[in-house]
Amino acid sequence: MVQDAEEHAAEDKSKREEVEQRNRLDKLVFDVEKDSKEWADRLDESHKKRLDEAVESAKKALRSGAADEIKQALEELSQAFSAAGASLYQEAQAQSAESTGGAEAGAEAESGKEEEVVEADYEIVDDSK
Repeated sequence: MVQDAEEHAAEDKSKREEVEQRNRLDKLVFDVEKDSKEWADRLDESHKKRLDEAVESAKKALRSGAADEIKQALEELSQAFSAAGASLYQEAQAQSAESTGGAEAGAEAESGKEEEVVEADYEIVDDSK
């Protein structure tokens, strides 16, 4: 029995790797489809097209069940998703830099003004009485 298990260990390991890759690809397809609904309008056309093609290729590979196709589709979809994410990140950084630059200029203009400070007394009122 132990000998039988040892003989099939390599076969079991390769099947396990295939199943894990299939699961990763399936999850990645789900994540890409979910996330792309949120930011599809902000993504440029070339990244959007590449991502859509990679998703379709991944779905085809999942239907076929071929280990080589699944592995290739997983790599392709991962790269397309990473590139799309990097594009959105760079866009967000550029917008952040523009808005920060405007805020700093406004803060500098305000720092020249002297504010009038008003002192006030206050009383704590207990509404439960």
